[in-house]
Amino acid sequence: MMRNFPFLICLFFLGPFLNAQIFEVDTLLLNGDVNKYINIVVMGDGYVEDELDLFSEDAENFVNSFFLESPFQEYKNYFNVFAIRVPSMQSGADHPGDATDEAEPVFPIIDVNTVFGSTFDYFGIHRLLVPLNSFMVNTVLAENFPLYDQPLIIVNSPYYGGSGGAIPAASTNISSAEIIIHELGHSFASLSDEYWAGEIYAAETANMTQETDPTIVKWKNWMGDNSIGTYAHCCGGSSADWYRPHNNCKMRFLNAPFCSVCKEAIIEKIHSLVDPLESVSPEISVLMTDGEPVEFSLNLIKPEPNTLKTIWTLNDEIVAHNVDSIQVDTSMLIEGTNALSVFIEDTTLFIRKNDHNQVHFASSEWEIERIVTPVDTMVVDTMVVDTMVVDSMVLGQFQLTDLFSDEIELYPNPAGDYLNLKVSPEIAQNIGLNIYDVTGKKIKSLIDFIGYDNVFKINLSGISNKVIIVEVLIDQVPCHTEQIIRH
Repeated sequence: MMRNFPFLICLFFLGPFLNAQIFEVDTLLLNGDVNKYINIVVMGDGYVEDELDLFSEDAENFVNSFFLESPFQEYKNYFNVFAIRVPSMQSGADHPGDATDEAEPVFPIIDVNTVFGSTFDYFGIHRLLVPLNSFMVNTVLAENFPLYDQPLIIVNSPYYGGSGGAIPAASTNISSAEIIIHELGHSFASLSDEYWAGEIYAAETANMTQETDPTIVKWKNWMGDNSIGTYAHCCGGSSADWYRPHNNCKMRFLNAPFCSVCKEAIIEKIHSLVDPLESVSPEISVLMTDGEPVEFSLNLIKPEPNTLKTIWTLNDEIVAHNVDSIQVDTSMLIEGTNALSVFIEDTTLFIRKNDHNQVHFASSEWEIERIVTPVDTMVVDTMVVDTMVVDSMVLGQFQLTDLFSDEIELYPNPAGDYLNLKVSPEIAQNIGLNIYDVTGKKIKSLIDFIGYDNVFKINLSGISNKVIIVEVLIDQVPCHTEQIIRH
């Protein structure tokens, strides 16, 4: 889903000077359309051609571990995961042996030729393993999977190490999965370390603050629950002026869970990227119905367990909730335009933000145009049904030939103050009309009509009868008789 526009524009202009880097892409997890889901793209560094199957195995192990971690476990259905099989010339990662935080060499010094140039000892920190060739990383992504949301690098080295930033990386050390998940906390959800990483990294983030007032601190809705509080960092510099929400979070220690504040930030990021309403049926927004019920349904991307709440309203009145589909019958509709809406909100207990349901929600709307037919009215209005049974005897008083029934149409029925008469052009000059009440008494006779071409408008506003009988004449001969219901 990511659109890295400045970089892609750069590639566009540099394209003639770059050799295409097209590699095999494995699908490790596919939940849906890459344009609608979060796409994690895994790449390997330091895997030679003969080790690419090992890379695929390492990537698969990462996926399995990643989706065992809450809240990614609950929101697994929102993700796709792909692996680009990129070979290096040599195995492993660079280790220059010049770190200042360890007694070097911690393990043998090595200089290898890898596609992304991953190295230990970055910035003088031994465990800081960084893919230095970010241009090549971005080139491979742009040419093989440009719709990525979150890339990451698995480095083919057994030694402990990793890094965050835009392109998180970790080695294949036994702790690598924990490292990558921690680093994804930085890269994916913009979380801070909850250990003191230095003044250069101190900033106001979802899980780091200088605010100590429990009534206004950004995680105030969690204060006192699940061990959430304001805990001072240490040690050195201005660390005591900065606070974290928890003392045992994955953003501080590996093998610990994410704290409640970090879980909330991760889910908020997921919601910013994925609309839980993937599609609706029917897709058209205006429907015509003549009495048959219509089913409206949602295709939702659901967390596990499902915490999505749905509220359906018809003409601003709630008609259903917590269902994926409803049937709308004409008996539920008013004549004319009806508004059907559905509102979807994630009610997960992992989120306590006050404005969450105003920012991260989904909705859909339809307009349903109800056309009332005589059959529809008979079903709804029992009084009209009884009247029409009586009226059948009245209709029998008329000698009905209906020679021109295919050429004469009276509408709408039921009618208000006006009734339309449509006839074929051939007989439009010879039309007459009589109106009777249900007893057979003539109410009105019309010879001169107001209309356009072969459609005429009959004014019924002076007639108070609820049921009338309209007799159409051609050359003064009755040719069509129809009962009209008034409303």
